[in-house]
Amino acid sequence: MIEILNVRNFKEENYDEAWLTVRAVKHPVAGTKHVPTLSPTWELFHRYRELVDSGQWNAQSFAEVYVPEFIGEMYIYRRETFPLLNELWKKDQKGKCIALVCFCADEALCHRSILAGLLQGVGCSVKTEHGTDYSMYYKMLMELQGK
Repeated sequence: MIEILNVRNFKEENYDEAWLTVRAVKHPVAGTKHVPTLSPTWELFHRYRELVDSGQWNAQSFAEVYVPEFIGEMYIYRRETFPLLNELWKKDQKGKCIALVCFCADEALCHRSILAGLLQGVGCSVKTEHGTDYSMYYKMLMELQGK
């Protein structure tokens, strides 16, 4: 099972592994493996901060701006991102319990939800905060690939 959660809700003892999917870490989070490749690029992170700072960050800007850009990044950098997603798939198939964590409070407005959808789309067992099916993000990635 792969669980996506906020770092504040993470308890190391509940997981076989934990991946901290953020671009940079000022203070290491005990029990996590830093995996910046599965986080937004600096450019997208700065775009997100601009939206937040201007009061325009909401579900609509997430859906219309952030999601397409992040999925595009996953595809553009697929030589780096796809092997990591495949590694998560293999670990899930072996029954490992993996946490994907970052600092965002609301998973629905976080790249973790997109990662969850990509993993749900390939059949991973993914636990989300509210049991949400995010597999539409996998479909968006497949459209980019022309499938």
